[in-house]
Amino acid sequence: MVERREAKLKEEIQSKSQQIQQMADKILVLEESLRETQGTAQRLETHLKQKEKLYEDKIKVLESQMKADMADKEMLESSQSKFEEEVRDKCGVISDQKATINAMDSKMNSLEQRISELSEANKLAANSSIYTQKNM
Repeated sequence: MVERREAKLKEEIQSKSQQIQQMADKILVLEESLRETQGTAQRLETHLKQKEKLYEDKIKVLESQMKADMADKEMLESSQSKFEEEVRDKCGVISDQKATINAMDSKMNSLEQRISELSEANKLAANSSIYTQKNM
């Protein structure tokens, strides 16, 4: 009976020893997996920090480009406003010149008509004078 008990205890010890060895093996595998995972996590963290820095740099570049573009836009708007004012002024001058030309044209027509009338009157007067001289 003692021998059986002894054999049973030896079996239990051997079984527990195998379980402990299996657990130790599992722990080693898990520790290795943990080291690999930590390495991967560290590489990913480094990669993410690099990407974050890259994006921050890109944002800074885009912000400076946006500021330059806004300054250009404001300058163009100012130039456009000046140009539009110049165009309005020139249109006013052209309109005034057109009115002057039309007035001069009308005056020329009036003068041409008056010259024609005077020329006709002179012809009549000359004819009348010739007639009067012939009749005398």
